[in-house]
Amino acid sequence: MYDLLQQRSTDLMIIEENGLIDIRGLAKIRVETEAQAIKWFNEGEKQRSYGQHLLNQQSSRSHTFFTLYMERRVGRFHTEHDTIVAKLTLVDLAGAERLKKTNVERGGRMRKEACTINKSISYLETAIYALRVGQNYVPFRQGKASTLLKESLGGNCKTMIMICLWLEDCFYDETVNSLRFAQKVKFLKTYPFRNKKLDCATATKRRHLQQIANLQQEVALKDALQGRPGLSFDDLT
Repeated sequence: MYDLLQQRSTDLMIIEENGLIDIRGLAKIRVETEAQAIKWFNEGEKQRSYGQHLLNQQSSRSHTFFTLYMERRVGRFHTEHDTIVAKLTLVDLAGAERLKKTNVERGGRMRKEACTINKSISYLETAIYALRVGQNYVPFRQGKASTLLKESLGGNCKTMIMICLWLEDCFYDETVNSLRFAQKVKFLKTYPFRNKKLDCATATKRRHLQQIANLQQEVALKDALQGRPGLSFDDLT
């Protein structure tokens, strides 16, 4: 994996916490406007790896992910239910062209890249099939692409797929395979619901109130065991 928004080399690690996928070491840049988001999208696009072969003058040589973490705050004064959060992941899966049609050099870099791309798409297809038939174990971790797309293939999400096809008769096999892949994605079941994020100040206040209640209960129990009259916890005048 490579971070397209950082010039320095960083070791990236996929982690999963509370069912959510994250990448440790990945650059996360705060943006306030749509223009700023598009600017960073274009910055990452410049760093992508492209190659040229017989079928495509500018073929992407890897899968690319662009993720937006969005928050919407309602009202001037924050309450515990005032922040709605969402995660939008845009994915460009590299094309899985047949090697014999691309005419790339045997043993060359582009041929190795094509083999890796085809293998990762195969892993992704395996995970999608397992979800569709309801298998107990879904092999998300076979490939990095399938691991990163775990949240987008089931559960709290909405998923859309767009397929780029060749119209010529000589690419009939590739067209059919691509449509079969899209059909498997189409039958996935997702259950989107609203994500509410608790404000930090509200969460701290709630934790302190719970601690106070626990301490009051502890003091009252201690007084009862020692035969002393209970203390009053009314607000001071």
